[in-house]
Amino acid sequence: MRRLIFLLLASCASSSPDLGSPRSFVVPSADRPLILDWPAADRAALSAESSHGLVLVRSDDGKIELLRGCAIDGSYRFSATAPKRYQESIRSEVDLSVTFPLLTLRAANATNVRVDLVVNGTFEASRRHLSSAEIPPACARATHFVAAMTAGAFAVANEASTRSLLEDGDLTCAAAGADRPECRALVRLELARLDAPDAAPECPAGTKWDGSACVARVDRICPAGTHFVIDVGCARDEVAAAAEIVTIPATKSLSIGAGYPPNASPIHMIAVGAFSIDVAEVSVASYRSCVDAGRCTAPETRPGCNWPDKLSHPVNCVDWNQAQAYCAFASRRLPTEEEWERAVRGDDGRPFPWGTTEPNAFGPEPSGERACWKRWDAVARSGDGTCPVKSIAPDVSALGVRDLAGSVEEWTASPFCPYRDPTCNTRERTIRGGSWRSRSVSELQAWTRTGGLPSDRSPFLGFRCAGTPEVTGTAGTP
Repeated sequence: MRRLIFLLLASCASSSPDLGSPRSFVVPSADRPLILDWPAADRAALSAESSHGLVLVRSDDGKIELLRGCAIDGSYRFSATAPKRYQESIRSEVDLSVTFPLLTLRAANATNVRVDLVVNGTFEASRRHLSSAEIPPACARATHFVAAMTAGAFAVANEASTRSLLEDGDLTCAAAGADRPECRALVRLELARLDAPDAAPECPAGTKWDGSACVARVDRICPAGTHFVIDVGCARDEVAAAAEIVTIPATKSLSIGAGYPPNASPIHMIAVGAFSIDVAEVSVASYRSCVDAGRCTAPETRPGCNWPDKLSHPVNCVDWNQAQAYCAFASRRLPTEEEWERAVRGDDGRPFPWGTTEPNAFGPEPSGERACWKRWDAVARSGDGTCPVKSIAPDVSALGVRDLAGSVEEWTASPFCPYRDPTCNTRERTIRGGSWRSRSVSELQAWTRTGGLPSDRSPFLGFRCAGTPEVTGTAGTP
């Protein structure tokens, strides 16, 4: 089982507009560590080991040991993604030690460290599962194997002196250069745990092993609109049934995209069929019904995450697969990014859900906030978090859809491809909308889009569901 733990880093303005909008990046966790601060010899050894097969490591107490000469049958295939550049300033010795535990600096130098990171793609393992029974005795200390390696380039420097502390690769790498060796420095690993060595004992018919004993086997899969309850069986799902839905009529001429930034251009016209969409983002209370039914896994719990107690707030800290699972549980699906933009722009092509008036980027709104945004303190790396769903009255589109500009960004079903190459080969999925972290007006605009890997989770990211009018019925009331 993989455990993906994300710590928050605020994003600064990118120096390369061709790389799109900067976003927070993932910093060390037990199973998804950054390896920027590994000695060059160790990163070279990792690269060499991966050429012989799947790499085995021992991960213990946050420390990762590369087991050399222990590669298992398999290979890694490079999958390119749209290049993204991240920048972050680290202003305390504590933050530095968390981000780069192997990098030793005096406190005086640790107060102004700048990290530049470009991500171009991922080396993915040909196998996603390894049993410990396959591990040779000489490598029995292995606890994990490397399931993926994020590639790109990085530089870590002292801001005061611009002195380079760590660097590898070429920060000017763009899409055309992703295949160059200098654009494929290893910057992050994704570790997968080996199976437990002891096989489960054989249990009598009608029972199964739960890790400690043979227990009665119960089918927890229930029909749509119901969920499993112990000692009851399939009970009606009251929370999911109460979701408000609005039907969006078809259009033959939706103007989508913008002239800038590059990942939102060019402006083009498309036809969008009729569909339905949730009036509000999926709340923690609604998502809980899916978890209780055994059809969804629980979101992460860390600072900024709403699970499990903020029931009236949008559920966040869920990945793309969790969002898909919930929508399937509710007999629905994730919206496409074209449907999402249609819900914002309505019939008049407005740039914001409420119309054409720009929100105030430099302070409180003069007559109440138009969206749930500007609630994140980049220096303190904390903030007020999301707003309850449907609590910001101005954030509603002409078609009756709420919370499209702020609170949480939203997963969509669409791959994150350039508009000029809609069938590109990418694992990334498109993310739409602003969030409680947003401070730039551009992040609230209807055409703003970015991408994330299906495994990404963030306190700034949630979702809503969509469907067809025939399946979901009549429109709801915002």
